Amino acid sequence: MNRILQLRKEVGLNQKDLAKKAKVNQTAVSQWETGRTEPGFEAIANLCSFFDVSFDYLLGRSEVRGRFNMTLEEQEEIAKIQIYEMNQEHFEAYQKLDQHGKDVIDAITRLELKRVKGEKTNAETEIE
Repeated sequence: MNRILQLRKEVGLNQKDLAKKAKVNQTAVSQWETGRTEPGFEAIANLCSFFDVSFDYLLGRSEVRGRFNMTLEEQEEIAKIQIYEMNQEHFEAYQKLDQHGKDVIDAITRLELKRVKGEKTNAETEIE
């Protein structure tokens, strides 16, 4: 049995109520419970906190319930998931832009990389 489904039934919640606790919609809970998708970073954190279980227990990778005291490895894994999700959102948004929008984003990215590296940009050189 799916761990999220098991925990939800243990505390006597329906999918709609669990969705409110996890700050998602009921469809997301249904998809987690049927194994079609996995919860994202924020939902995992909310669920672990609500059920008072570890990240690994929630995702069925451990039989030790534990407390919501994440290990460094769990924190790093959640950070990786969060970065992946953010990158995916940015990539999908970029793909929807027309060529002008992509050119603008590319130009800004090049300028920001120069700024971070401490290199002068053409605009700064022209001002001096």
